[in-house]
Amino acid sequence: MNTEVAVSLLTKLLRKADRQTDPSRTTTLSLRSQEGQEYVQHGDVDARDAIHGQLKNAQAEGAVELVWGRGSAENKLVSIRLVDGDRLADYLGQPRGGELGHAIREATEPELAEAPDWVREVFEAQFPRWARHENALGLAPDDPGRIAQVFRVVALLAQGAHQGLDQRSFGALLLGDSKFLERSGVRGAVGRIWKAAHETDLSTEELFEELGLKKFPPSLYLRGALEVEYSGVPWDLGRLVPYVGMDPSHVSRVLASGAVSYVLTIENLATFHRYVREVDDSGVVLYTAGFPGPEFRAVYGMLDKTLEPPTPFYHWGDRDVGGLRILRRLEQVLRGHSLQPHLMESGGTEGEPFLCQEWKALQGLAGAEEPATASLAYEWLRDGVSKREQEVQAPASPLHMAG
Repeated sequence: MNTEVAVSLLTKLLRKADRQTDPSRTTTLSLRSQEGQEYVQHGDVDARDAIHGQLKNAQAEGAVELVWGRGSAENKLVSIRLVDGDRLADYLGQPRGGELGHAIREATEPELAEAPDWVREVFEAQFPRWARHENALGLAPDDPGRIAQVFRVVALLAQGAHQGLDQRSFGALLLGDSKFLERSGVRGAVGRIWKAAHETDLSTEELFEELGLKKFPPSLYLRGALEVEYSGVPWDLGRLVPYVGMDPSHVSRVLASGAVSYVLTIENLATFHRYVREVDDSGVVLYTAGFPGPEFRAVYGMLDKTLEPPTPFYHWGDRDVGGLRILRRLEQVLRGHSLQPHLMESGGTEGEPFLCQEWKALQGLAGAEEPATASLAYEWLRDGVSKREQEVQAPASPLHMAG
């Protein structure tokens, strides 16, 4: 443990020197400040002596100079002063900033070769920080391979290589590791890189769902008087209850096979199951599987094109920021219809209060270009509502709500 403290202090000194922009200035690590807290915490004599022994070895190598107190404090170590950064790097067995930067660039360049320009631009913007031994985008500089792999993921996503693949298949086939995207910090880093070049307020998980990269590919669950061309074969779903499940990537066409009084999308699976069993009418009902992915959006767009404009479109989701973002994404798909929220208004059962950052997100959504989203966000802000999961509400048809 004491050896680890000494190595940590010396590493801090080396990193501080690599971040130093003026080479003429002497780099010093004060043990009386915050950067020396781990030294201060080891206050007993034996522990301090062990730490001093390791630091004196570095001093004997000509790498550092130990600065002691004066007078009665002459046995107290005050600071560590860098003498020769290269010798200290050799002593620690660690690369200097320039060497580390070279290793990072060498590892990452092949992954950027065919990537869109914006991916390289994000890398170049953060590279100086890694070269100074600083973390950037949630990635530590001491693992060039991890940085390269994360940029490989981003480049593949930007090129659309993930389309038609679930998360684990993507990892296995294109990264050689089926669980790479589940490893600590990877998803967050991918999300930060993507958001650095794309204006979005989506969370990291919502972003992955937007791109269609989920752990398991979601099925399309729907009910209603529709004829669906599935795997090249037309299927009349009108008499199939309570619902039908299919792979949305195999749907090539959707037509009405009977009267369709409305279209309703539902965010959560439990609520979808209740609705299709408890509400018996001529509405078309679809489960979005949370944030709607590209394949769901494609089918939703087919409904938008095939149903006449008088047919109302509704969405029922949680009363929270995520539910509102789903509403907005669905609203963005529609070209021939407007979208209305269903059972998401103020009032009714209350739940957990919105957090400060969630209120800020609602304020942003109140200024959205999509009218239903902006109006509902404004209503929630105006009325000071709390969050509400849709599962606490009983299913009700939009036809009954309308009168």
